[in-house]
Amino acid sequence: MRCLAKSITEIRGSVNVFNAEARANPDCVRSLLSLSRYWVYDPIQDMFAPAKFAGFASMDFQMYLGSRRDEVPGDKFDGHLTRIAVEEALGVAFVDDPSLRARLADWGQQLYGADLSGVNTAKWRFASLPTPDAR
Repeated sequence: MRCLAKSITEIRGSVNVFNAEARANPDCVRSLLSLSRYWVYDPIQDMFAPAKFAGFASMDFQMYLGSRRDEVPGDKFDGHLTRIAVEEALGVAFVDDPSLRARLADWGQQLYGADLSGVNTAKWRFASLPTPDAR
């Protein structure tokens, strides 16, 4: 069952799963790089995940892809709702960050061979997971 994330731990877990399973789902990752606006960044592990993935607790690619086909019950599969869930759990708003924009583009190109030449990367907004010393 799909449930919106309510804690930093749940979001961090979904970011970890996204990155662990992303190599097995390169087409989906490339699609997300071109379509997603909101991204969660983990500065400890230097990893990204789209908010529409990380904004759900215990999300994995099987659930994500099933959700895209409307095959998974639970909280509404909606990017606006996941953005709000991430902002509430992290206590920060998504912001424009040129350094993270460049990092995400490099990450997508190096790991997944994403061709971002036609992608408006200026639309990307970021929320970072807290580091232990930031608390």
